[in-house]
Amino acid sequence: EERGNDLTPAALARRFGEDAPVARGEEARCSSGHDAVQLGLNRMVYFSWSLISEPSAFVSCRDGSYDVLAVLLTLGLGQLGCAEMEVRESGTDAAWKRVYDMLLRAAALFDLVSRHVGVLPPEAAILPDFSPLCLHCFRSQAVAQAHEITMYQGHRRDRPAHILASVASETALQYRRVAEGAKRMADALPANLRMRKWYLYAKYKTRLYAALAYHHLAVEQQRPQSYGLSLSCSQKAQQLVMEAFDEMHTFLGAQPKNRGQERLFSEAQERFTSSINRLARISEQDNQMIYREPVPAPPPLPVPKSFLTVAEANLPAQSPAWSDGLRRGLDGAALQAAVDSQPDPPPRTAAPVGEGEPRAESSGGL
Repeated sequence: EERGNDLTPAALARRFGEDAPVARGEEARCSSGHDAVQLGLNRMVYFSWSLISEPSAFVSCRDGSYDVLAVLLTLGLGQLGCAEMEVRESGTDAAWKRVYDMLLRAAALFDLVSRHVGVLPPEAAILPDFSPLCLHCFRSQAVAQAHEITMYQGHRRDRPAHILASVASETALQYRRVAEGAKRMADALPANLRMRKWYLYAKYKTRLYAALAYHHLAVEQQRPQSYGLSLSCSQKAQQLVMEAFDEMHTFLGAQPKNRGQERLFSEAQERFTSSINRLARISEQDNQMIYREPVPAPPPLPVPKSFLTVAEANLPAQSPAWSDGLRRGLDGAALQAAVDSQPDPPPRTAAPVGEGEPRAESSGGL
């Protein structure tokens, strides 16, 4: 669209109809242009994409569904990247709303790709990028980041502590799913350092939001006959936030390193740690001096609760201009099979000198 190309089915039918000539060069990898013209075939286009799971590798195939799903997957990841940039550049309410919408669109796109991977050709269906595990991790990442925004806005608006505890628990759950999936992929692709770092990042976030869930649960339990339980939750939050601190340094020290990440993560971690330690210190002093309640074992994490809804994304309806002839013409697998089944044309040899039509003589030095 940016180049002004009309990519509607009607335009494709006009440009690449059954009588259209075969494209030459890199994009038309027929065994013989002569064969393809005689068969009345459309041009055969290789769609090539680099793998997210292995950026140095490119995979090409002639099936258009591979290109469509690769575009949708890239758009989803683009929404994740744009959301991160938007957060760094602005902290206004309008910016947070744009980021939240981007993350939900990304999750919807990953759902859409997941529903259509069954149409991929075998050589594309086996790629790690289109595996249910990888797509599930991408979706969980988008949802987890959207929940982080919910947590941030809840703090600003003084939402009840039990609600914040449930949202933090849901955020930790989503990040745990990312960590489990990313670890499996990192183990399968040991040379992919980015996959390993993704796992370390999700592991750190899982621990951090579990700590925040216990922290808000401790706030909720600060009432008579519950100070012992509040202190127990605060101590559990302290333990988890210190573990998260260690995992943050492991994540930041892993390759590939990103300049500027250390300052951003360290500042956020310091705020969380300070808030959790302050509450734990106050709870311990109050219980020792006033309430003197026994300190039980910490309870399980609060029940996760989500307040977001990922709308279903769908491909556009099929245009009436999409005909059986156009479908056959763009069926790369069928085209390749037809070309491969044709014998090579006989080699053309030059006629011996003196035979056939007389040769034209040059004159006048021309």
